[in-house]
Amino acid sequence: MPACINVPLSKVAIKPGDIYGTLGEVVAGLKKRRESDKEIITFNSTGLAIQDIVCAKLVCEKARQGEIPAFELI
Repeated sequence: MPACINVPLSKVAIKPGDIYGTLGEVVAGLKKRRESDKEIITFNSTGLAIQDIVCAKLVCEKARQGEIPAFELI
């Protein structure tokens, strides 16, 4: 499991079964993306800066094309 989820798991804020997959699996098409506004995606950027840039570029392109629902950066 990625390190960024160890704290919520240890505090029982989430369970292993709550984790659908990694961002890489979704971007690679191995897992389906969010299908409704009720589904929540949590992204914890703890990798390389280039990974962050590529992910942000992909999300912005998909949003401009209307391929993903609206999102907020918080």
